[in-house]
Amino acid sequence: MFDADTKATIPGWNARKLEQWERISSTQPGLQLVRHGEGLSTFTLVCSRDGFYDTVIIGQLPSIQMHRVREKADGGIVRALRPVVDRLKSPDKRTIDLSDVQIDAILAQWAKGKRAKTA
Repeated sequence: MFDADTKATIPGWNARKLEQWERISSTQPGLQLVRHGEGLSTFTLVCSRDGFYDTVIIGQLPSIQMHRVREKADGGIVRALRPVVDRLKSPDKRTIDLSDVQIDAILAQWAKGKRAKTA
């Protein structure tokens, strides 16, 4: 689930990520783009060819994740929900925005038949 500010960025975000895809889409066999999530705003790059399969999320907008906290208020303890900071969010809620350079490094690994994680 996105907050209102994040929802407003979806069209521009999607356009930018689609431009990245267009730049690389024909660079090697077996490349695919999978879009999912709210507003189709999560972009996963897939390399699938004989004997090799790997995926990398190249773009994901930040989703709201809340956690319960205990706070002191007027001498008592209050339980409340607060947003989780991005660095502490679960991976499916974090912001991911790979640059062209990072994507090119992944493609270079895939061209050698290696997993992107080694890039």
